[in-house]
Amino acid sequence: MGSPEIQLFIGMLVTEHEADRGIYVTTSYLTQPAMKLARKHGIEVWDRDGLADLLAERMKRTGGH
Repeated sequence: MGSPEIQLFIGMLVTEHEADRGIYVTTSYLTQPAMKLARKHGIEVWDRDGLADLLAERMKRTGGH
């Protein structure tokens, strides 16, 4: 995912929802410029690896259920 998607997310977050923070979730990866932009605007990013880690941790806690 690239900067245009993050730019759109930031724009909607601020102008439409008047939010002061956000979490961007993707099953892909962000480009370095997109990550830099997200960090600049305090956006938390959950990418493919982060989601996999989250799922693995949950599976470990629930015994695979």
